[in-house]
Amino acid sequence: MERDHLTEEAQLRRDLSAQLAVAQQREIEACWDAEEIHGMFEDLLARVKLDEEAAARIPKEWDELLQKDAEASQRAIEVLAELETEQHLRQKAEDRSTALQQRANQDAKVTARLRREWDELRRTEERLRSERSTAREERD
Repeated sequence: MERDHLTEEAQLRRDLSAQLAVAQQREIEACWDAEEIHGMFEDLLARVKLDEEAAARIPKEWDELLQKDAEASQRAIEVLAELETEQHLRQKAEDRSTALQQRANQDAKVTARLRREWDELRRTEERLRSERSTAREERD
């Protein structure tokens, strides 16, 4: 009986040793898993930090874009106003040019009429001189 008891105790020790070995292996694997999880957690924290930084930049970038949009809109308004002014000035210049052309045309007509009258006066003057010369010759 004592032998059975010793055999049983030896069997229990072997079982206990096997269980201890399995437990030690599980502990090692649990440590590896814990290290892996810790590394994954650190990576996740780093990604969260980057995401938070990116998220913090979004409102600032949005404000900058809104400011640029407002400036672009203001510049577009200014350019349109300049364009309107330029068109107004161009129309004014065209109107003035048309008026000057009409006046030049009138001046050309008046000049042509005055030249005709001048030529007629010179012919009349020459005719009168010729008649006077003939009248003097006849008188002398």
